[in-house]
Amino acid sequence: QSAAILSLRRLASDALAAGNGGLVAATLDALATLHDKPFVRVHVDIADRATNQPMLRYRAATAAITLDPALGERALLNLFDLETDAVRDLAAWRVARFGVAPTAELIERFESLNEETRMAAALALGVLGAGDAIVRGQSLRDRLRQQTNDASAHYEVHWKVRGYKNLARLLLGDKTARPAVDALVLNENFPRTALFIGLLASGDLTPLHVLLASADDESIDLDVFLRNARMADIIATHFPTAPRITWHADPVLRRWQIARLQDWWRIMRHRVRWDPTEHQFTAAFHK
Repeated sequence: QSAAILSLRRLASDALAAGNGGLVAATLDALATLHDKPFVRVHVDIADRATNQPMLRYRAATAAITLDPALGERALLNLFDLETDAVRDLAAWRVARFGVAPTAELIERFESLNEETRMAAALALGVLGAGDAIVRGQSLRDRLRQQTNDASAHYEVHWKVRGYKNLARLLLGDKTARPAVDALVLNENFPRTALFIGLLASGDLTPLHVLLASADDESIDLDVFLRNARMADIIATHFPTAPRITWHADPVLRRWQIARLQDWWRIMRHRVRWDPTEHQFTAAFHK
C-alpha cells in the first residue's frame, strides 16, 4: 500500500504541474480511499489555491474530509464565496448533508456582506433544517420571512440571494414560499443546481421527472448537468441503488450509463415516496 501511495502522490504532483485537473482529482480521491492522512495538507492547499479550477477545489475539499474532517470542513466553507454556482451549491449541500460545520458558523455566513456567501449559507441552513437557529434575536424562519417580504425594512434587495432565501424557506417547511420558488424554476438566470439540490431535499421529485424523463428535450445536456456539475452525486445520495456514472469514462460509455439512469427512473418514479419524518425517499414495491 505504501508503494501505491507514493506513486499516487507523484502522479498527483505531476498532474497538478501539467494542469490536468481531472487526473489530479482522481488521484486525490484514490489517496483518500487509501487513508493517506499525511497528504491531506496537499488536498487543502489545492482546495484553497486552484482558483482557476473551482470543481477541482471542491473535489479536493471533499476528499480532505475523509482524511481530516476539520480541515475538510474549512476547505468547503472557503468555497462559499465562489461565483461558480454549481461548485458553491455543492459545497453548501455537502456541508449540510454531512454535518461538517457548526450551525453558528453557517449563521455567521448567512449574515455576510458577500452575496455568494449568503446564498451558500441560506441553502446549507435550509438543507440542514436549521429553522430554529437564532439570527439577531429571532429564529431563522422568521428572519427569512422578513428578508423575503418587500414590505420589511430587512428586505433582501439582491434578487438572486432572495431566491436562495425563498428556497431555504421552502426547505424549512414554509409552504407560502412555494409560489416564489415556482417563479425561480421559470427563471433561466437562477442556478439550476440550487433548485435541483433544494427541491429534492424538500421531498419534491419534479427535478428528477424533468431531468430524467425528458429524453427528447434537447435543451437539457444531461452529461454536463449530471457529470460536469456533479448532480449525479445528489441523486446517488438520495437513491443509493441508482445506476452510477463513471466520471472519467469515454463519452460513449457515459451516454449508455445516462440511458441506464433514465430507464431506472422510468421504472422507479411511481414507486418513490417522501418520508417527512425521516427526511428521505423510500421505494414501495407492489406485487
